[in-house]
Amino acid sequence: MKRLSILGITLMFMACNNQPKEVTGSPTASGPATESTDTKPVTDPNVVPLPEAANKFIADHFAGTAIVNTDQKMSPSADGTFFETRLADGTELDFDKEGNWKEISVKDQQNVPVSAIPEPIRTHLSTNYPNIAVQVIDKESTGYELELANDVDIYFDLDGKFQREEK
Repeated sequence: MKRLSILGITLMFMACNNQPKEVTGSPTASGPATESTDTKPVTDPNVVPLPEAANKFIADHFAGTAIVNTDQKMSPSADGTFFETRLADGTELDFDKEGNWKEISVKDQQNVPVSAIPEPIRTHLSTNYPNIAVQVIDKESTGYELELANDVDIYFDLDGKFQREEK
């Protein structure tokens, strides 16, 4: 009985002595953060590796912006989202299992990067909505939905042809 008590106490001390891992550096599109055994705790254990296509998309359209958090779903949501990623500037990106973007959402009066918007939609925006920020672009199986800073939602088919506007 005495040996079991000593063994139990020893195991308790060993379990309590494990130091938490720290995510050091900022994970970016070029790779995940590195781990160390410093005494600082993990700030976000949900940063998971993204598919290469998602990393390339972030590098191409959000260069230099660190990934703060990435959640991987066990199965895709109804719209196909498998990865939900938040960047240091507050931008939220959703990707499918292959790393194709599904939604881009920016904070406040920021603008979705023009380079991330398909060309026909960019042309329509510059002609009909000049100087109005695109705050959300959502790619669905039927087309694109954009939410503008002036509270107007506009819809396009998959080829970028304008469908309708909702105020």
